[in-house]
Amino acid sequence: MSMAKKPYAPEIKIERPNLIIYEGKEDGAFFEHFLKNLGLIDDFQRYNADGVNNIARFIKFIRNAKGAEKLKSIVVIADSDNKPKGRSQSIKDALRRANFPVPTSPCVVAMSKNSDNVQKTAYALFPKLNSDDENGALENLYLELLTHPRQNEILSIVDSAMTNYEKQIEVLNHPHKNRLHTYLSLTNEYVAEGLSAVMSKNAFDFNSEKLQPLKDLLSSIVGDEL
Repeated sequence: MSMAKKPYAPEIKIERPNLIIYEGKEDGAFFEHFLKNLGLIDDFQRYNADGVNNIARFIKFIRNAKGAEKLKSIVVIADSDNKPKGRSQSIKDALRRANFPVPTSPCVVAMSKNSDNVQKTAYALFPKLNSDDENGALENLYLELLTHPRQNEILSIVDSAMTNYEKQIEVLNHPHKNRLHTYLSLTNEYVAEGLSAVMSKNAFDFNSEKLQPLKDLLSSIVGDEL
């Protein structure tokens, strides 16, 4: 006899005025490093919604969360995957249903027009961050931030291997993940490391202009210029 699946009911305790919601553990590792790099690690509380399909559900629970009266801003981060327009709309719909301000587009801050404690909301989509016109995920962004001096040669080898694999074995369901992790495994520096350790070894350029939209967004939330 199968057990009924428990309804999604995240335990949320608001401890800081600014909240970042993301979809998974790998996003958490990214934001820990990114916010430290910006000097904003203490300005944002971070929550893993445990899956992109749970982000809208998570937003619904925020108003009744313990400490919700402390909350001033909400930033939602998700992968575009293969439906960036749909992902963009689903985030806006979730904010609207929860009676939060609704941004017009990625990396644009929406301001509240009433006395509600949540005064600002925004969202961004990996990989482009400030656009919902491009498919992809966080791993695609990582691949644009690589710092290895021979990264193009390594990626050429990876792409050739992936092409042969798909011809001879099967189609890869998550090629962006395969490409990134195969690349890392082909370097002596990163082969035995997880993503958190790889970031600490400067495998990715966190000062890249490709991250500027997210830097600008988060700085506008806390009122700083970066």
